[in-house]
Amino acid sequence: MLGLAATDMPENAVTAIAHSLATERLPPAEPLVEVLFDTVGQHELLALYRRTHR
Repeated sequence: MLGLAATDMPENAVTAIAHSLATERLPPAEPLVEVLFDTVGQHELLALYRRTHR
């Protein structure tokens, strides 16, 4: 998967976008989503979900 740094955008634009994303509040976690990931054995997706939601 390619990231922002792989684009033809100027470095200062990429830096501004990365900073904006890093300072965004995380969306709330939905307990049902966590239960469903766990129930079907998708532990890697569950870990990713927990890292990207509060």
